[in-house]
Amino acid sequence: MPWKQRLPGRNTQKLNDVLKLFGLGADQFARLNQNDSLSPSDQGLIEQLLFRLPNISLGVVERSMQSWPTAKQWKESPQQYAGQVFSVSGTLTRLTRQELSANAQTSFQYRYYYSAHIKTPSGVVTVLTRTVPLAFKDGSVTGQNVQASAVFTKIVKGPGHNQPLLVSSRLGWLPESPIDKLNVTADLVTLARIGFDIGLLDHLRTRNRTRGIGGKERESFYQLLSRLSQNAEMIRDAANKPQLAAILQQPETQQGRIFRFAGNLRRITKVVVNDADVRDRFKLTQYYQLDVFISLGKRSIRLGSKKDDPVIRTQFPMTFCVMNVPESLRTLADKAADDASFTMNEPVQLNAVFFKLWMFNSSFMDRYATKRADGSVPPQLGPLLLGTNLVHLKREDGGSGQITAWIIGGSGTVVLAVICFILWRMGRRDREIDRELSKKRFRLEDPDKLNDLDTM
Repeated sequence: MPWKQRLPGRNTQKLNDVLKLFGLGADQFARLNQNDSLSPSDQGLIEQLLFRLPNISLGVVERSMQSWPTAKQWKESPQQYAGQVFSVSGTLTRLTRQELSANAQTSFQYRYYYSAHIKTPSGVVTVLTRTVPLAFKDGSVTGQNVQASAVFTKIVKGPGHNQPLLVSSRLGWLPESPIDKLNVTADLVTLARIGFDIGLLDHLRTRNRTRGIGGKERESFYQLLSRLSQNAEMIRDAANKPQLAAILQQPETQQGRIFRFAGNLRRITKVVVNDADVRDRFKLTQYYQLDVFISLGKRSIRLGSKKDDPVIRTQFPMTFCVMNVPESLRTLADKAADDASFTMNEPVQLNAVFFKLWMFNSSFMDRYATKRADGSVPPQLGPLLLGTNLVHLKREDGGSGQITAWIIGGSGTVVLAVICFILWRMGRRDREIDRELSKKRFRLEDPDKLNDLDTM
């Protein structure tokens, strides 16, 4: 009986298995290929596929990837490839927006999709998708290098030639040179060259001053983290001096920028990746979260815009995630875990990409921040970066474990409070807190000086 059949495990599941559950099996794709035109029933099936694909794991999609057929294979028997997944890469020649009928909008809960004409080494193909880079949406951008993992549906007769029609959950953007009018910097081109889809930054730019890593941020987080570790030398060569003032006050303009940082490493947390799709796609089973304090010199940062908001002087906490940590630092981290009297304070240097400005709970804020009317304490805001090229520098003071104090509000000192970072926060979010914190901004004393930090 069909209802007694067990689905394959998540790490072996193929796209055809999932589509069949949604009524998009081999029979439906075969009917699509009965002719070379697009009938109303064909259109309905494609709209259903556009509705389903974004909700299917990319691991399932990529696990189903096939080699691109030759021109001769397309011509002789295109129907045998219906429902199969191919990687499409090429130059965008045209992008148009297609509106759904009123009935289809009600059924599928989306209003439109995009038709992208892409020139590939094998000829021109059309990819239909609901998600394209924000810069592409008005249809004026062409000539850009794009990529998609797409499901082949059928060959459609076009002017002068027949054209493969495919459907994808998104159209990736891999620019080959900087473009000022599209805000494509040299750093973003570097990320594209290592295989990171810079279109993923569109959503990420809307997620500053929020907690943790949300569902839609996970793809950009893991994709970028894995690409960085595989291309450490290219990232090292592209690293710039930190722009801390811009990171704190205008994070949307700095996401995707590549910087070189130096500071004192205070804690290493090993994070095990349990998601089977992430482990399979990126060969990523674990990574390390680093709590690093960056020297501010004589500069200061107020955590908010009010006069009585806490002020950080001397050093500023930042979070870095990396895939590899030198053995010498792992040894010290183990010692700190076993010996409560030992505190890490190791000089390090690394190159990192700014990911987002995020919220986290902090005992520093518990102690010094003004409580809300309901008695709760506001979270702290801080930069989260993904790094590589982590180097354990030689200590100049000859010791380890010396804790540098924070000077609060210009008077008195306190021992460094342990910061409890929340990396993954699942479940219901506190909307009122999010609205309040999304309005908070850092108040900087002489912000230009924060762009001249020591990177050793």
